[in-house]
Amino acid sequence: MLDRLRTLRRDVKPKFQIGEEHPGQEYAQVISNALVESTVLHLRQLCDILLSNGRNDDITINRILSGFNCQAIDDLCSVYGHGPGSFKERLNKHCFHASDRRSAMHNYEPVFQAVIPRVEAVLAEVHSDLRRRSISTSTAGSD
Repeated sequence: MLDRLRTLRRDVKPKFQIGEEHPGQEYAQVISNALVESTVLHLRQLCDILLSNGRNDDITINRILSGFNCQAIDDLCSVYGHGPGSFKERLNKHCFHASDRRSAMHNYEPVFQAVIPRVEAVLAEVHSDLRRRSISTSTAGSD
């Protein structure tokens, strides 16, 4: 999923500069903003799932893989953070919440560069853990 988001962000760019005359110019910014907002939304959701943030009815990694933990989760938590100034707060205040911090423009690239590699590291650990659990289940049944 992250690869798709990264590809969309990289490849779906206006083929003209704002200010040039183009029949679809007014829609280019709308499409660009929608792609950024979608990327931010899904990144936030992945972080909340992987960091087990949320309420009792929210999907979390602990509900999906009981007992799962790894160093990569701690790394993600330290970068994504909580509270004032954290990347989590920046995503919330600049994109999702009705806040006076919202503006017509915000550069999410520092968030993407810091958080996406850590999400990928956690997902790699999840895949490894799933393989281990699958192997242990299949060998336990062969005894």
